[in-house]
Amino acid sequence: MAAGIEVSKATIALDLMREIGPGGSGYLTAEHTLRHLRGPEYYTPSLAVRGRERAWEAAGGKDTYALARAKGPGVRREARGGL
Repeated sequence: MAAGIEVSKATIALDLMREIGPGGSGYLTAEHTLRHLRGPEYYTPSLAVRGRERAWEAAGGKDTYALARAKGPGVRREARGGL
């Protein structure tokens, strides 16, 4: 995220948007979209609760707050330089 988001003719795909038009379908399955879907700008938060509910429950069922509390002490140590 610190590097920013690339904005160019290739990444914007204005031609594709014009081709599909408002209310059109197919943008999400277009080759361009699939090629750029998980580009360097894509960010997955480490504390996000994602996936199926059964898998989440099997992993302990921790919500975002519980995940943050568990991760907190390590984050503080890293911020202090490992002290």
